[in-house]
Amino acid sequence: MIRALNKPLLKEWTTAQALKPIPNRSRSFSRCRRNILIRPSPTISFPYASLSIARIANARYSTLPDETNVKTKGIPPPSTSVPPRKPKVDLRPAPKTLKAEPRGTTQPSRPVKPAIREDSAATSSAPSSSPEASTSTGSKPEGLLQATQSDILDATKRGILSPPPEDTSKLGRLWHNLKQLFYFYARGIKMIFVTHRRQASAIQRRVQEAQARGEQASMTRSETRFVQTYRMDLVKLLPFVLTIVVLEEALPFVVLYLPGLLPSTCLLPSQHERIEAKRREKQVAHVTIAKLELERLKSQRQHDTFVEGNGLESLNGELTRAVSGILARSTWGPVLLQRHRIAKYLTHIANDDALLVKEGMGSGLKAEELVEALEERGFIVNPTTPQDMLQQLQWWLKGATDDKARIRLVLQAASSNSK
Repeated sequence: MIRALNKPLLKEWTTAQALKPIPNRSRSFSRCRRNILIRPSPTISFPYASLSIARIANARYSTLPDETNVKTKGIPPPSTSVPPRKPKVDLRPAPKTLKAEPRGTTQPSRPVKPAIREDSAATSSAPSSSPEASTSTGSKPEGLLQATQSDILDATKRGILSPPPEDTSKLGRLWHNLKQLFYFYARGIKMIFVTHRRQASAIQRRVQEAQARGEQASMTRSETRFVQTYRMDLVKLLPFVLTIVVLEEALPFVVLYLPGLLPSTCLLPSQHERIEAKRREKQVAHVTIAKLELERLKSQRQHDTFVEGNGLESLNGELTRAVSGILARSTWGPVLLQRHRIAKYLTHIANDDALLVKEGMGSGLKAEELVEALEERGFIVNPTTPQDMLQQLQWWLKGATDDKARIRLVLQAASSNSK
């Protein structure tokens, strides 16, 4: 009967059974399977033998688990004997707040961090809450863009620059402000070349004509100062024009960081006030240095040598630098160069003293002119009345007989200053 099996069906059945081994559950079935797998006969021709045997095997062993069958068909085996799984642990939990995550005594450093952050945030937000107070006192340095915008805004409020139209975009406002600044500088240059030149020439011509007629004529103090300012503007005009023509991009930096290079007619009011504020700060700092140095010398019994001494030659290096700063002169360079600058400036002060004495000891000066005259002589002008300022100026004029006396008055004013 085995020889009568169909050869193709038997071959297919043997191949499937080779891939699917069946456990030894029955002797008869095992013996039959072993006989078929090991000794297949090529002359089998029975058509239904392999089909009946396959049905019997599947019907009897269909509930038995088979690892090879599980892997091939993708069906997971039953997990009746598998222990229960552990709960899943999230390895990347989301950030938690301080209240939701209690901290024990073993981690004392973690709850401190939020407190430090809150303190730092509070301290960082404290100065930003009052920027106007810091900028109004001048203690906070301004940037280039902020200083330029504030200068243009101040000049617009004063009527020096025309404001841009209301419906103008940001780019249009920028272009409008640039044009207004260019027109302002052009007017300042024209004022030096045309208006001030004509006025200075007229003043000098009048004095020369009067002296040619044999009359004693001289310029007044205001005329003298105007001519001096005009000559200083002429010296500054050439580098300023070259900066505009060649390096126009560097002009904002020159205006902010080197305002002394600009002519007086090309300075906006806020820029002039900034220059004066920096000069006063420098003057106050050097007055403090001079006062401390005089106290040190007084403790060493050398105070009289400098107060009643021989002028500039009696000053040491520290006092020479302090006097240069008090008189708004440059403090860089060796001591001999600083003394040369001081001597040249004292000559200018001596000429101005003579004009003030000639015009009534400064009695005809206004309050602003009194402040300017006292600051030029090294005084720190506190908020006082014009009468008090006039008395200080007259005290200077009476005691300033020569350069040695002027140095002595500068040191006395510095030592007696309470600020």
